Amino acid sequence: TKSKQKKKGKKGKVLPGLKIEEMKRMDTDQMLSVLIENNMVNTVENIKIKDILGDFDVSGSIRQDSMKKRPWLPLNPSFAQLRALLFEYCVLPICINRDFVSEQNNVQSIMLYGPRGSGKTMAAQAVANELGALFINLSSANVMGKFEGKTGQIKLVHMVFMVAKDRYFGPVVIYMDECEEFFLSNKNKKKAPKNGAARFMKDLLTYKKQALLKEDRIIIIGSSS
Repeated sequence: TKSKQKKKGKKGKVLPGLKIEEMKRMDTDQMLSVLIENNMVNTVENIKIKDILGDFDVSGSIRQDSMKKRPWLPLNPSFAQLRALLFEYCVLPICINRDFVSEQNNVQSIMLYGPRGSGKTMAAQAVANELGALFINLSSANVMGKFEGKTGQIKLVHMVFMVAKDRYFGPVVIYMDECEEFFLSNKNKKKAPKNGAARFMKDLLTYKKQALLKEDRIIIIGSSS
């Protein structure tokens, strides 16, 4: 049954959130309400992938050709390539049966990088619009000071993934702006705010490994500058 499927992740392991009585008593409708109340679910701007303007970086190809004596380095993708890649890796695998998608393209998480203001959030919102997806904003700034306490971080991650996995709410885009703030080294974690994003790292990795299944209509989009 649906309830039994949600009690265990891959390899039959019990998910951390299901060891918390409060989480056991909540259904996904209630979890979604909590996420909305805490501004974790956002409406997105009316923008599509075709609205991401830009063309191929012809000058970059010329530069590489003129540097034959140096080791070849991959170019930063142009906006034209970005549009194609967003469709190929984020939209198509969710719109069609994943069994017909090549293993190389069958990914459920990507990362966008670029300077502030370059359109990373806009790209994530464009993907959500193309899919008609629920947009869960799990960005570092958005989790700051929220869901504190001994089990607060487990509760949030559990609710995010349980809502995202519910076919009634799918597809779902989980967006993590400044995703590097979640995955700090032990040295840098000591300097980070105790109520910041770093406290979610362990549970995010656990749920991505144990709860996320191939058939889930979920794409996790991280961004970093």
